Amino acid sequence: MKNKFLNIMRYVLGFVIIGALVYKVGLVKIADTLSNITAYALLSFILIYIVSFTFSTTNIFMLLKCIHKKPVFSNVLHSFVNAWALGLLLPSKLGDFSMPFFLKTDSIDLGTGFATVFVDRLISFFVIYVFASFGVSELGKNFLLNIALVGLFIIAVITLFKFGFVKKIIGKFFVNKYINLNGFYETLVLYSRKKRLLAFNFLLSLINVLLSTLVIYIFFRTYGANVNFLTVLFIFSMVKIVSLIPLTPGGSGLKEVSAVYLFGLAGVDNGITIGVFLTILIFNYLTAFISLCILKKPKSQQPAHV
Repeated sequence: MKNKFLNIMRYVLGFVIIGALVYKVGLVKIADTLSNITAYALLSFILIYIVSFTFSTTNIFMLLKCIHKKPVFSNVLHSFVNAWALGLLLPSKLGDFSMPFFLKTDSIDLGTGFATVFVDRLISFFVIYVFASFGVSELGKNFLLNIALVGLFIIAVITLFKFGFVKKIIGKFFVNKYINLNGFYETLVLYSRKKRLLAFNFLLSLINVLLSTLVIYIFFRTYGANVNFLTVLFIFSMVKIVSLIPLTPGGSGLKEVSAVYLFGLAGVDNGITIGVFLTILIFNYLTAFISLCILKKPKSQQPAHV
């Protein structure tokens, strides 16, 4: 009952934050901004999302292939879309970690699935973290501090893999207590030896971040904002970091309020910023609904070992 109440309050908080922003900026002003949307912007959104989904699925698919699993690309795509859609309803990025349960269709055990998603998300987070650090530098003019933060992040990741802290944490809180994650740490060790594959994953993750930024940039230009691509890249990465705070479903509300504030520091009109992010929010939910309707449920191969 307590968890149900907290989940309801998260939705309420997200709606309240967005409602307060709309009220402060002005509904008429936002509506005027949204009226400038073009077919070109919508088509770009659709095409970029298709490419981005394909790259994200490829990353998971290749990670599984390299450890001698036999995933089916269409099944991995279906699992990714399910997890992404669920992520719009769950706090922070918890939806991403529902993917291992969907991957069971391809006989991927949960330990391997969680390790695979963990590595993929860690690389993606690192890419975003680096750009967000440069964003802080651009807005706060503290370049050396953020280079140091990036260095500390790298050291922390190396330490986790080298000394097995991940294994201890996972073993203490999950393995044989809630779900069977046997093979989690062993899979991480296997991935740590696949340097070329990790570099390939990094490249696709980088391209994905650039594609996501391109969508935001196109809408900003469509709505009349004079802002350069790098500024959008740095600030959008900062917004993505803020959205990881597990207070609202998919970071809704947190993304919008942080975007309005940060882009405001860069001189972008608040009405345009809230218009852009409301557009993305609406189309994300529409994309999730349409994708789940279009994609067929994958066929099971063999039962996974759970």
